[in-house]
Amino acid sequence: MAAAGICWDRVGEVSLSRADIRANRDPLFGGINPEPIGKNLGALCEAVKKTRAQIGLATDGDADRLGIVNDKGQYESIQLVFAMLLLHLIRNRGRRPAWW
Repeated sequence: MAAAGICWDRVGEVSLSRADIRANRDPLFGGINPEPIGKNLGALCEAVKKTRAQIGLATDGDADRLGIVNDKGQYESIQLVFAMLLLHLIRNRGRRPAWW
């Protein structure tokens, strides 16, 4: 799992509560499908609720896919997250995409 810990490395200076699960290197992914989609993120959803984390981040083994769990322990579709991020950049940061 080349991606172990990559989410937190990228978050950097942002102050968020954190709990790691399945962060160890395991090429068999503990026998669990590593695709970060809702049906595979039950343990992360529970960990977010239990620890009262603000966010849950999950990647697949090589970090080319991302899954996000909100502070209520609910999976959020990555399409919705990217749309919200784009809206934030436009409204709050005054950024516009090059294609705009």
